[in-house]
Amino acid sequence: MKNRLNSFRENGGIEIAINPNDLRVSGSARILEGQSNDGFEEVPYIPFPARHGSTNKMVQSDQAWAVEVNWNVNGLFACLLDCGYWNCKLYFEQMGGGETNYSPETMTQDLGRPGQRYKGLINIPPYSLKTGVYRVIVCLQYYFENGTPGPISGFEDVGLVKVFEEKRIAPSPQPVPNGFDSVTNGVG
Repeated sequence: MKNRLNSFRENGGIEIAINPNDLRVSGSARILEGQSNDGFEEVPYIPFPARHGSTNKMVQSDQAWAVEVNWNVNGLFACLLDCGYWNCKLYFEQMGGGETNYSPETMTQDLGRPGQRYKGLINIPPYSLKTGVYRVIVCLQYYFENGTPGPISGFEDVGLVKVFEEKRIAPSPQPVPNGFDSVTNGVG
């Protein structure tokens, strides 16, 4: 028999629970990716509207991408949180020994309503990360109005993302077969 005070995560995602009846914060994060303009030099770059869609977690370095965090707050203590805000922050761990200090974040005001759903979108501009494979971690932290971190925090390992740069190789001229004139194309 499970103790009601213990917290567990169903289907992954962010799960924070003091006592599920008093306060429960649950949510999930997903990676969205924008369009790549690589290889389309004749088409001008148009930054708006920024549309993001599903990802295969293979992101070209010239693509804008984002991590969307969705969470909800339930329980009796939810109404006590209206004087603070939520901070969603990303951490990137480069696989293979590389390091990065890039940690974008976004903040969302808490409305103090039980059952309230929240959404944070953390945009990652093109060329923000070097090429490589990164583990992406999203952290959700509650802060009081004065900026002091509160005792409510959680995280989700969103998984691995490959950032790559597509190298286009110019085609080499093809040799002309014997007996053909390159100007007349073999017509004598």
